[in-house]
Amino acid sequence: ELLYDFWVKESETFDYDSVYAHVYTNNEIIPSADRKMIPFSDLKDENGEPVFLDEFKGKYLYLDFWATWCSPCRAEMPHTKIIRDNYQDKGLEVISITIDEATNLPKWSEMTEQLKMEWHNWYLEYGNTSSLAKAINLKGIPRYLIIDPEGKIVNDNAPRPSDKNLVILLDKLLSN
Repeated sequence: ELLYDFWVKESETFDYDSVYAHVYTNNEIIPSADRKMIPFSDLKDENGEPVFLDEFKGKYLYLDFWATWCSPCRAEMPHTKIIRDNYQDKGLEVISITIDEATNLPKWSEMTEQLKMEWHNWYLEYGNTSSLAKAINLKGIPRYLIIDPEGKIVNDNAPRPSDKNLVILLDKLLSN
């Protein structure tokens, strides 16, 4: 509990934007022939049940990797809601995936309610050591990916929900 409170306090004053500014400038779409499948393993829903992505076939996915102790992650949630509201009828599913430790899952559950995260919320069972985290080279959060209707990565460093470039990218992808 004390360590969690320390990280929450520290993350509120840390200048993540200057450290990770280079990560959020990638607005390119990976050509179809070069896209790779993403391993959707180690994902669990709020009840601890494994999550399978078969139900999302045919839709684009906007994946948001975050944690309860990450202030920049939490600050993006109102913008994530706007993206979800504006694009869900156009074939986009928004999915937030926490990397919180299993012992912190009660806080995760509270935070999803507090932030009004009314979209899919899952957790990465093994955090940064999971096969999914390794496959996408998850080193920092917040981190966003766009997955195509076939389950392949379209953009592995998609813009944040608050970035106007995300709207441009989604409009381009979803207009086809």
